[in-house]
Amino acid sequence: MRKTFSILLSSFLLMAGCSHKQDDKPKQEPRSTDSTKTKDTDIKQHLYKSPLTGLGTKDPADSRAVAIMINNHPKARPQTGLSKADIVYEMLAEAGITRFLAVYQSEMPEQAGPVRSARDYFVKLAKGFNSVYIAHGYSPDAKKLLKSGYIDNLNGIQYDGTLFKRSSDRKAPHNSYITFSSIEKGAKMKSFDLTGAPRAFSFLNAKQLKEL
Repeated sequence: MRKTFSILLSSFLLMAGCSHKQDDKPKQEPRSTDSTKTKDTDIKQHLYKSPLTGLGTKDPADSRAVAIMINNHPKARPQTGLSKADIVYEMLAEAGITRFLAVYQSEMPEQAGPVRSARDYFVKLAKGFNSVYIAHGYSPDAKKLLKSGYIDNLNGIQYDGTLFKRSSDRKAPHNSYITFSSIEKGAKMKSFDLTGAPRAFSFLNAKQLKEL
């Protein structure tokens, strides 16, 4: 009888322990729909894509590209506004020194520079984006292209001290800067249209990236 009672007591304690453990388990909360709402909101906020970056934007990406010659001489560093560019080309200019062509479309810097002189191959690159080309000075070949009306452009040779400003912190020719408001002002003066996005690049989607 005692043996039977011990077995029954043990069974009861075991069942009670299991029941207690089950009660201790954290209750599963219903899955939140916040992530779904966030995705839906993101889709609504990014109805458009920037043509040169492929990134989503809530505003129409229809502004014209602006291509600016940026000085890369050691005395011109650090540069201003490069981080805002959609694309930055770097090529040799002279004496082993490179120069940048910064192409802006999805966003514009408040100020960019130091602005440096044009080279014909940079001019042709800028033309490929149907951009307004910004430089301060030019090589003989670049001058011919710019004077022929090959591309809409603003040059510091004509607008030094007006659209283009000199910084007192550096020595010429490493101290010419231009603001986006000055670019807008110059475009208005010369009747340049600042609308008309460049042809969009093709970008891989998530599925294509996984297949690489």
